[in-house]
Amino acid sequence: MPIYSKFHDKEFVKDFTNMMVHWDWDDFDDFWEKYGPEDPETYSIIISTMDYFEGVGVLVKRNLIEASFIDDLYSGLVMMFWEKMEGFVREYRLRRNYPQFAEYVEYLYNEVKAIAVQQHPELKT
Repeated sequence: MPIYSKFHDKEFVKDFTNMMVHWDWDDFDDFWEKYGPEDPETYSIIISTMDYFEGVGVLVKRNLIEASFIDDLYSGLVMMFWEKMEGFVREYRLRRNYPQFAEYVEYLYNEVKAIAVQQHPELKT
Protein backbone atom coordinates (compact mmCIF):
# COMPACT_ATOMS: atom_id res chain seq x y z
CA MET A 1 0.00 0.00 0.00
CA PRO A 2 2.90 2.47 -0.06
CA ILE A 3 1.78 3.55 -3.53
CA TYR A 4 -1.45 4.81 -1.97
CA SER A 5 0.23 6.61 0.92
CA LYS A 6 0.67 9.75 -1.19
CA PHE A 7 -3.08 10.26 -0.91
CA HIS A 8 -2.89 10.26 2.86
CA ASP A 9 -0.35 13.07 2.87
CA LYS A 10 -2.18 16.22 3.94
CA GLU A 11 0.09 18.53 1.94
CA PHE A 12 -0.32 16.49 -1.25
CA VAL A 13 -4.11 16.41 -0.87
CA LYS A 14 -4.19 20.17 -0.28
CA ASP A 15 -1.99 20.90 -3.31
CA PHE A 16 -3.79 18.42 -5.58
CA THR A 17 -7.20 19.76 -4.62
CA ASN A 18 -6.08 23.35 -5.12
CA MET A 19 -4.65 22.49 -8.55
CA MET A 20 -7.75 20.61 -9.70
CA VAL A 21 -10.32 23.06 -8.34
CA HIS A 22 -8.75 26.50 -8.48
CA TRP A 23 -6.13 26.52 -11.20
CA ASP A 24 -7.40 27.75 -14.53
CA TRP A 25 -5.73 28.87 -17.75
CA ASP A 26 -6.65 29.77 -21.30
CA ASP A 27 -3.71 28.29 -23.20
CA PHE A 28 -0.13 27.12 -22.77
CA ASP A 29 1.31 30.64 -22.46
CA ASP A 30 -1.25 31.59 -19.84
CA PHE A 31 -0.48 28.38 -17.93
CA TRP A 32 3.27 29.01 -18.13
CA GLU A 33 2.88 32.56 -16.89
CA LYS A 34 0.65 31.58 -13.95
CA TYR A 35 2.16 28.23 -12.92
CA GLY A 36 5.53 27.93 -14.64
CA PRO A 37 9.02 27.78 -13.14
CA GLU A 38 9.12 31.49 -12.33
CA ASP A 39 7.08 30.49 -9.28
CA PRO A 40 9.03 27.50 -7.94
CA GLU A 41 6.50 26.75 -5.19
CA THR A 42 3.63 26.40 -7.65
CA TYR A 43 5.68 24.70 -10.34
CA SER A 44 6.93 22.11 -7.85
CA ILE A 45 3.31 21.05 -7.25
CA ILE A 46 2.90 20.26 -10.94
CA ILE A 47 6.21 18.45 -11.25
CA SER A 48 5.71 16.47 -8.05
CA THR A 49 2.24 15.32 -9.10
CA MET A 50 3.31 14.62 -12.69
CA ASP A 51 6.31 12.62 -11.51
CA TYR A 52 4.19 10.61 -9.10
CA PHE A 53 1.68 9.58 -11.77
CA GLU A 54 4.55 9.01 -14.22
CA GLY A 55 6.12 6.54 -11.80
CA VAL A 56 2.84 4.73 -11.26
CA GLY A 57 2.39 4.57 -15.04
CA VAL A 58 5.81 2.95 -15.44
CA LEU A 59 4.92 0.36 -12.78
CA VAL A 60 1.68 -0.45 -14.62
CA LYS A 61 3.44 -0.58 -18.01
CA ARG A 62 6.04 -3.02 -16.67
CA ASN A 63 3.34 -5.18 -15.08
CA LEU A 64 4.61 -4.56 -11.57
CA ILE A 65 1.17 -3.26 -10.57
CA GLU A 66 -2.10 -4.14 -12.22
CA ALA A 67 -3.96 -1.25 -13.78
CA SER A 68 -7.12 -2.52 -12.09
CA PHE A 69 -5.45 -1.97 -8.71
CA ILE A 70 -4.85 1.69 -9.57
CA ASP A 71 -8.38 1.91 -10.93
CA ASP A 72 -9.76 0.60 -7.64
CA LEU A 73 -7.70 3.02 -5.56
CA TYR A 74 -7.90 6.29 -7.45
CA SER A 75 -9.02 6.13 -11.06
CA GLY A 76 -10.96 9.35 -10.71
CA LEU A 77 -7.88 11.27 -9.60
CA VAL A 78 -5.78 9.90 -12.47
CA MET A 79 -8.46 10.82 -14.99
CA MET A 80 -9.10 14.23 -13.47
CA PHE A 81 -5.38 15.06 -13.49
CA TRP A 82 -4.72 13.96 -17.08
CA GLU A 83 -7.85 15.61 -18.46
CA LYS A 84 -6.87 18.89 -16.81
CA MET A 85 -3.19 18.71 -17.83
CA GLU A 86 -3.46 17.09 -21.28
CA GLY A 87 -3.46 20.32 -23.28
CA PHE A 88 -0.46 21.65 -21.40
CA VAL A 89 1.44 18.35 -21.78
CA ARG A 90 0.80 18.10 -25.53
CA GLU A 91 1.92 21.68 -26.12
CA TYR A 92 4.97 21.24 -23.88
CA ARG A 93 5.97 18.20 -25.93
CA LEU A 94 5.81 20.25 -29.12
CA ARG A 95 7.51 23.39 -27.85
CA ARG A 96 10.33 21.58 -26.05
CA ASN A 97 10.76 18.81 -28.65
CA TYR A 98 10.23 16.38 -25.80
CA PRO A 99 7.69 13.81 -27.07
CA GLN A 100 8.17 11.50 -24.09
CA PHE A 101 7.24 14.15 -21.52
CA ALA A 102 4.59 12.60 -19.23
CA GLU A 103 4.20 9.64 -21.57
CA TYR A 104 3.51 7.26 -18.70
CA VAL A 105 0.99 9.62 -17.15
CA GLU A 106 -0.87 9.42 -20.46
CA TYR A 107 -0.37 5.64 -20.59
CA LEU A 108 -1.72 5.31 -17.03
CA TYR A 109 -4.72 7.45 -17.93
CA ASN A 110 -5.52 5.33 -20.98
CA GLU A 111 -5.24 2.07 -19.03
CA VAL A 112 -7.29 3.26 -16.08
CA LYS A 113 -9.88 5.02 -18.24
CA ALA A 114 -10.53 1.83 -20.22
CA ILE A 115 -11.20 -0.08 -17.00
CA ALA A 116 -13.31 2.70 -15.52
CA VAL A 117 -15.45 3.01 -18.65
CA GLN A 118 -15.96 -0.74 -18.72
CA GLN A 119 -17.11 -0.69 -15.09
CA HIS A 120 -19.07 2.55 -15.44
CA PRO A 121 -20.50 2.87 -18.99
CA GLU A 122 -21.82 6.34 -18.14
CA LEU A 123 -18.22 7.60 -18.34
CA LYS A 124 -18.18 7.13 -22.13
CA THR A 125 -19.92 10.43 -22.66
